Amino acid sequence: MKQKLEVIEKFLLILTLIISVGASGWKGYEYISAKSLIVEAKAKQEQEIGNAQQLLTKTYAELLSNLDKDIRQIDSKLEEELFEGTVGWDKLLIIRNSKVEDRNHLLQQLGSQVSNIMTSTRGTPKSSEKLMGKLFIWM
Repeated sequence: MKQKLEVIEKFLLILTLIISVGASGWKGYEYISAKSLIVEAKAKQEQEIGNAQQLLTKTYAELLSNLDKDIRQIDSKLEEELFEGTVGWDKLLIIRNSKVEDRNHLLQQLGSQVSNIMTSTRGTPKSSEKLMGKLFIWM
């Protein structure tokens, strides 16, 4: 009888050990899965940020080239005007100055938007760390 109790006791001990090893293995699997999901999310976010920067740059480049083309056309019209200070000259000069201001404003906007994108990405690791903390709490 005593031997049977010892065998049952050892069996329960081994069974408990197997269950605890399996549970810890499962928790490790969940941790690694969560970690890989975060890495994939970061890579996807960086890809989207790169695409956004390319789109911004392309859009602003097209706008700036159109403005430069318009400014060159106005410059050629200014050369054709007879005298500085005439009505046609003044109108063209006002339009040219307006387009130059628009170009400078676009350049400033592009710089600020690109820098905003860059500074907003620097805060992402903290949010992913919060996500990992939530995952640990859930586990």
